[in-house]
Amino acid sequence: MGNAAVSRMLATMAPPFPVPLGVFQRDGPRNPADPDIAELLRLNGLAMPGLLAAVDGLGGRRSNLRGKIRSAWGVNFNRMELAFAAAGERGTAARDFAFAHYVQLRALGYRDQRDAMLRFVDPGFVPPKKRAPGDKLTIAGLAAVVHRGYIRKQRSKADGLPWIAYNPGAVGNGPSFKSPGGYGTTIGAARINIYSSEAEGMAGLVAWIRFQARVNRISFRGFFSAHAPADDGTAANKGNDPQAYFTRVAAHMGLDPKTSGGRPLASLDAEAVANAIMAVGEGYTRAGETLEWPADQARLDRETWFAMMYWETLPPGN
Repeated sequence: MGNAAVSRMLATMAPPFPVPLGVFQRDGPRNPADPDIAELLRLNGLAMPGLLAAVDGLGGRRSNLRGKIRSAWGVNFNRMELAFAAAGERGTAARDFAFAHYVQLRALGYRDQRDAMLRFVDPGFVPPKKRAPGDKLTIAGLAAVVHRGYIRKQRSKADGLPWIAYNPGAVGNGPSFKSPGGYGTTIGAARINIYSSEAEGMAGLVAWIRFQARVNRISFRGFFSAHAPADDGTAANKGNDPQAYFTRVAAHMGLDPKTSGGRPLASLDAEAVANAIMAVGEGYTRAGETLEWPADQARLDRETWFAMMYWETLPPGN
């Protein structure tokens, strides 16, 4: 094919507007030829205080630009829509604004941006009492833990604490052992770690089993005396029976408690031991209740719901 023919073919394939470098992003094309889209892209690069002031100063253009946000590929839709909402609802009480846009403010992710927005809407805004992920609550006399966007609560005192803490093995830290993961908070007399997910809690339990196997070179039966020391009258060890604990776990693994107790813990698969502990060891499978906004908003005071949203942090790695 000659050069002229190639040029004619490319001309027929050209888009109806100029496409400078970087216009097409993974989530779709944007149209910088539209001055409103170009303005939204410019606003998108501003820090939150500057964005709020700029949107507030748009005057009569604000309504037109707001309707084009979802057409401006490359713009953070949620952040931009919240900024336009804040400009339109300036003077509203911060908490009223927060509950009107609760899910979107959570999705914003960063507390400094939430704070800037709430102060813009309501200059008299005072942050609520801290309720960060990993914090403990008491609801109707039962223990509960704040997680990212929801609460895990005991259904009854018999449910224990491991489930609300995502801690299938009721693992805590010690002088020589520091569990991976977790919020850095603990719960209960035994000071068991509070994790952010079941997977994180299981990773902590597996790490604890491997620590005892490799560092202390303990036996299978001996592990349970270290993991759940016999009841000695202290609150931390109340009700513990390491021999019965070992027997339940061994039986769940299909092992004979009479012959397997003396085996080195290192000879067993740590993950298999952890799964058996989760199934029969600490009452984890009895579970509890999960409270979420907005389905359970009536079951918890609004100040706590508001504080949870305001203080929420992004998971590690995000």
